[in-house]
Amino acid sequence: MTGHARVECFKTVTKESGGLVAVHIFFPEDLRDLITRSLVGDREAAMLVPLVRQGAKQIRSAPRKTPALCGCCPRPIRTNFALAIILPERSDPSQGFAIGLCAKCTEDDKNRAHQKAAEALRGVWPGAQSIVVTHPGGGHA
Repeated sequence: MTGHARVECFKTVTKESGGLVAVHIFFPEDLRDLITRSLVGDREAAMLVPLVRQGAKQIRSAPRKTPALCGCCPRPIRTNFALAIILPERSDPSQGFAIGLCAKCTEDDKNRAHQKAAEALRGVWPGAQSIVVTHPGGGHA
């Protein structure tokens, strides 16, 4: 995905959620568990499966002369990558997009992959700030 295309995707996703996005990190070995969760009724997993599959397919099928590039550095990626799936933070997002992250940037570590995905997003949205939701079910005020 070109920088311009990424900006357009990001504008669409943030418009849907008022600027708040969720970032989900997936390594290739995570897909089997994600599919299993979707088959047993996990709605979020069911929504993520096609995005992960499509993102991985686009990276793997990119032409040799113009391979997909890591979203955080200029390295070409085709295999051994993680995907950052970016979705509007809402209960029923209608769209999202994927950013590929090379093995060097992620070092097979989900925390590091989240940091690198945040860096890639700041390239599109310079004012972006990361927050971590520690109690996704909410709490009492």
